[in-house]
Amino acid sequence: MPPNFRTRVHELVSLEHNADRASRTFNYVLVGLIVSNVGAALLESVPDLYARYARELQAFNSVSILLFTLEYGVRVWSVSSTIQGRVRHALRPMSIVDLLAILPWYLPPLGIDLRVLRSFRLLRVIRLLDLGGSAGAHRMMRQMLRSSRYELLMTLHLATVLVLVASTAIYYIERDAQPDVFGSIPASMWWAVVTLTTVGYGDVYPVTPLGRVLGGVIATLGIGVFALPTAILGGAFRDALRTRREAVESTKPCPHCGRSPSSPRTEPANPTPDGPSH
Repeated sequence: MPPNFRTRVHELVSLEHNADRASRTFNYVLVGLIVSNVGAALLESVPDLYARYARELQAFNSVSILLFTLEYGVRVWSVSSTIQGRVRHALRPMSIVDLLAILPWYLPPLGIDLRVLRSFRLLRVIRLLDLGGSAGAHRMMRQMLRSSRYELLMTLHLATVLVLVASTAIYYIERDAQPDVFGSIPASMWWAVVTLTTVGYGDVYPVTPLGRVLGGVIATLGIGVFALPTAILGGAFRDALRTRREAVESTKPCPHCGRSPSSPRTEPANPTPDGPSH
């Protein structure tokens, strides 16, 4: 098989390649099939719809699974000319997601009940992250998380400490008044998490005056604690966006001389002085 044919096939079946019309057409068809398959999986969870259109949904799932299997096999085959390269591609996270979305369909004939695993079909929507047009956004997102990982870990550590302190305090305050609700520190952690995140389900709440004061303090602290990741990610997004704009500006040619700012500059030759030489 000519290597250029295999390379061309890989360009056609890879979502990150959309340089020509054929690749874009295949991408649109595959994205439409992914969205339709996920929609069918959602409709199957509605009992009335599934009872009425069970045959149509199963037929569509069978056809789509066959197409996804063919696409997966062709993509793994075309990614490399060596077995090692194909195995390495099959072990990528996105390839594993594709395999998990396909595999449960073939296992029920073996006598295994995999109704829960069939929900893995919804993972197929993750494939949309491979779209070529979103590569820049994914790169920026990774840059944001990488640059702010220490600040985010610090915020997570702070939230964990507050949950432990709040659950311990509310346990000793409320255990006599509500032993069935705050009977242990681990059981009190549910109240601490709900209060710290300011969700407030209302299923568990303190009844003693001191417990209510503690609840108000924890809820107030939760506003600040969970506002920190927003500020951190907002600052990282601003920095990443500025870096990307500077990179784009550095590649634009000068409107006067037509030279890119990133291109090497050449020093002009020393001009000869005017007038006759002596």
